[in-house]
Amino acid sequence: MPLQDRETGLPSKATDLVLLLEDILDVLPNCLIAIDKAGQIVHINNPYCELLGLQKKEIIGRHVTSVVSPETQLHLVARGAPPTRNQTLVVRGHKMLVNQVPIRNGDDVVGAVGIALFTEAEQLLAVARRLFSIDIRNQARPCAWPSKYSIADVIGTSGAMQGVRERALRAARTRATVLIAGESGTGKELVAHSIHSASSRAQRPFVHVNCAAIPKSLLETELFGYEGGSFTGARAKGHPGKFELANGGTIFLDEIGDMPIEMQSALLRVLQERELVRVGGTQPLPVDVRVVCATHRDLHREIEQGRFRQDLFYRINVFRIEMPPLREHLEDIPILARHILSALCTDYELGEVTIAPDAIEHLARYRWPGNVRELRNVLEHAVHLLEGSVLKKQHFPAFSDPADRPLPGHRSFQEAIAAAERDALRDALERTRGNKSKAASILGIDRTSLYKKLRAYDLI
Repeated sequence: MPLQDRETGLPSKATDLVLLLEDILDVLPNCLIAIDKAGQIVHINNPYCELLGLQKKEIIGRHVTSVVSPETQLHLVARGAPPTRNQTLVVRGHKMLVNQVPIRNGDDVVGAVGIALFTEAEQLLAVARRLFSIDIRNQARPCAWPSKYSIADVIGTSGAMQGVRERALRAARTRATVLIAGESGTGKELVAHSIHSASSRAQRPFVHVNCAAIPKSLLETELFGYEGGSFTGARAKGHPGKFELANGGTIFLDEIGDMPIEMQSALLRVLQERELVRVGGTQPLPVDVRVVCATHRDLHREIEQGRFRQDLFYRINVFRIEMPPLREHLEDIPILARHILSALCTDYELGEVTIAPDAIEHLARYRWPGNVRELRNVLEHAVHLLEGSVLKKQHFPAFSDPADRPLPGHRSFQEAIAAAERDALRDALERTRGNKSKAASILGIDRTSLYKKLRAYDLI
């Protein structure tokens, strides 16, 4: 028996104290796991081992993402990311409500601990019903413009997607304007939501504006609002714009590359001065809004062609996040497909549906020009065709072998030459206002050759 303190009865040796603490943690009803800064598991209690169906010796020393779930953010918290509170995490089919907080040694983060408050969703519902005597699903949202997604919804274990999550968490800790760039369907809106959810403004409004979907004539009033009587049909008391509605929170300007050039100067003023003037108004209104922008366009090219203001680009391109196309992280197809399938089953109130390995392999061979949005559409279509509970290869389109065709955005050598010739012909004709002789002279060819090429490219 180790020596004990006469007053407390606790073991006097530090090692015995650690063993005592581990015994206490093992009898707690909540699942608990601790990791070091490298993400390796250094402690896990018995309830968590039982949930995982593994013994401690099979778990200690392994990376947390390989044991718990690829979707856990615990290893990111151990490296300095903000703690997560009351986040949902699915572990071996169990939906858990977890807190993930850093372990500090002075000012340094040396690890993190994850605690599951509820290991089943039904436990949480039962507690809520007892506390409030109502079904929590009928409660109103506390914010009229809440964000829908968190960083846990940014799915993927590839280096590319881990980089996106780390950049998003880093952006959330700042007030800088963020520009999210990437092809359509890569998840730009999802990342914008996650930045807001992880920021200090998470309980404030998240207002989404699609700059490409609003007519040019209405965009100014949509963004900045208007005073009463400022135009025919205006409300007598006026109307606040999206910037006012987002005050204290975040405004997400989606497809900002499609914003009309004449509106960009007004937006630039709001970003610089942190104030706006309603349409028909005379008094500036101060606004405290975090701005997140997204675009699928090449803004450098838009600037060169005079469709986007260079000074506005500098203002919004403070913190940039590049969204990788799905074809560049095909290794994430399995986890993405299962995550999307789970969400579809919930949306359509279906039972549990799984996806066969041959179907996963089939999906991973496709290049997905429509990115994650196309993957979701394909899975949704397959679910509607399903009779049973397993999606198989035959439920999906017969994608052509990617080796048989060029990647999206890539051209063959002959196609590149043809495109260059066509552009050169058009440029010469524009410069000479259609004068064929002068165009042939500029291009260094005779008129006969010029006419042949014009006919070949349907430019006559």
